[in-house]
Amino acid sequence: MALYICGFIPKKSALATGTVALAIAVEAKNEKLAEMKASVALEESFPDSGNNYFKPKISLYRDGIEHPSVNEFDEEWMSNHTWNEENKCFDLIVAEDPNNKEPAVIFDLPADVRIAYIVMYGAVPETVNQEYLSNAYDMLNDEEAPEDIRAVIDGLCRVTAVKNMFPASVDNLLTALRARTPPDDNPDDVQAFAEKWVATRPGERESTERRTYDLLDLVIALALNGVKRADAKASDVKNARALINGRDQTWRMWSASLRVIVDILDVDDETIFELVSAGMKFDTFATDAALRKEYIRKCLTERCGMVFEDTIQPVRGDEQQEVESTQQTTSNEGKKTEVHNLGGGKFSIDGLIGSSAEPANDTSAPNDTEKPVTEHSNDPVKIPEATPVVVTAPCDIAADNFQQRATQVEKEIADQPQDIQDNLSLWRKLHRTDERFTKAFATNGGGTSINGTYMVMQATKVLGPQGINWKIEILEERFDNGAPIMRSVKGADGNFVKEVIPNGAGGYLTEVNHTTKVRLWYVLDGKQGEIFAYGCTPYIYNTKNGLISDGEAPKKSLTDATKKALSQLGSSADVFLGLFDDQQYRQENAAQFAIENAGEKAGDTVRLRKELDEKITKVANTIESAVTPNEAKKVYETMAREVDVHRKNAESTGDSQHSDYLKKRLLSLHKLTEKRIAELEAQS
Repeated sequence: MALYICGFIPKKSALATGTVALAIAVEAKNEKLAEMKASVALEESFPDSGNNYFKPKISLYRDGIEHPSVNEFDEEWMSNHTWNEENKCFDLIVAEDPNNKEPAVIFDLPADVRIAYIVMYGAVPETVNQEYLSNAYDMLNDEEAPEDIRAVIDGLCRVTAVKNMFPASVDNLLTALRARTPPDDNPDDVQAFAEKWVATRPGERESTERRTYDLLDLVIALALNGVKRADAKASDVKNARALINGRDQTWRMWSASLRVIVDILDVDDETIFELVSAGMKFDTFATDAALRKEYIRKCLTERCGMVFEDTIQPVRGDEQQEVESTQQTTSNEGKKTEVHNLGGGKFSIDGLIGSSAEPANDTSAPNDTEKPVTEHSNDPVKIPEATPVVVTAPCDIAADNFQQRATQVEKEIADQPQDIQDNLSLWRKLHRTDERFTKAFATNGGGTSINGTYMVMQATKVLGPQGINWKIEILEERFDNGAPIMRSVKGADGNFVKEVIPNGAGGYLTEVNHTTKVRLWYVLDGKQGEIFAYGCTPYIYNTKNGLISDGEAPKKSLTDATKKALSQLGSSADVFLGLFDDQQYRQENAAQFAIENAGEKAGDTVRLRKELDEKITKVANTIESAVTPNEAKKVYETMAREVDVHRKNAESTGDSQHSDYLKKRLLSLHKLTEKRIAELEAQS
């Protein structure tokens, strides 16, 4: 048999506890068996230490090369040899030349390494940390390095001036680069910014960022997610862009109210964040545009010293589409809404309640007259001690909070008489939707699309198998004419006009829609019920690229009709009720389903592990009854491969306890196999 050298290299976490590298030479028929034999020897010599080492490095012994002790672990041999990944063998470590010293300071490092080092760890202290330096080299050579960090390193390395800069100057450049929003995520943008920064005089490197309405929209969207622009990461900006592109209703409301204010672009991000964050706590602003407008004016007056005329001039004509065409009038007659900036994202709001309503908690003291701020200030506005800090609006004003609405619906159902609860029992089982099976769409005003198969699965859970306890029957299927199909023709005056296309029979061509009518029947408590629904899908329609014919229109119409019918039973009712339009509800709903899904996953894991244990036990019985050494060996090797797959999966998920358990089971199986083979060989 061939001699194999097996080296065990400890993990970084194990190095901190004093674990050392080990090597052993074993005789085996092939590399796989050598690995198994070395792993078993490690477990026997150092119990429960296998989790401290990576997978062993194995190479075939070559004549003339020193090898470690055979069947015994050698610490000294590994200290004198290193693994050559390219040649897949161990090489002798050559003694270092004392004249070749490692760089002592950051500036002495090669340019690309110096930039990577500063990007990762900064320019202070100036002395080089060898562990940090090793990580910087790894970052340059790692193909799977984070894209944002690699983009910064690659972009800066392209600029010659940056390569010659002192570490402190490179650090200043990085500070300016990281202050940009959204952050640069490709080398070209980083290079362009660095070249511009280097070409600018130091005294002129102040922030010259141009404030735009797009930037204002981004700040609002970040505030809705509870993130300040200065602290925003790439993922935060991505989530904010998703709100904007999805035309989120709450974002549109605040954006429309702020865009129409003259000089709103001069207001700093911090003030916008505090204003929106505090306003989100009062649900009445979502429905009362006049009250929201008054709140914004008060906040900007207190914080920025803005003076408002009776009429606010629109900023841009095309932006006016976002503004509500009509605004509701507030019921705060005879009492002005008072807003006080408390700093730290908090505002005190008085006068939210009309004169005819009584406050829920009347604990306020008489307000002192407060002078408005006359100039822009980033400091919180000082509030006299007698001024009420928080005024709580009554419950009827806060009635449009989405999560409260969902909870209130469930509570109201629970408070109903038993007969009403029985009527809503099916609805309660089906009304919540797992967000994993939904996706947003922007057409026709936007919304949330639900996976049709998911709704069928939910109905099957409650009603039983489709076709037995419930069924969808197609009652009618037809094609309906839609809008006329137009074409552009050149008129006598040279201008293009639209005209209908004749169909040759005295009419004109039109778009065609496919319509399906279905009947959903189901059995509940021994009684059969039925629901009718329609589904409709464009079949032939006009686009900017010409006419489109959708060959899957019948299938889509059936899916649409099925979803509409199931929704009348309460399936995914939270989507159809509009609760998914609120980010907070979606987060709490996702957390609830995450717990349920984790429980199901845990149950599957327990079942799989139980099945594996039973299989190992059966294999052990088979090995004990094997009649030839080859049979015992083959059965063991097959089972060992399967167990090794489960062990690696446990290690990848950080489940060291289960990984160690599988190692012990495999070790016991290995010993049993060797024992049985020895018995059979002795008999022969």
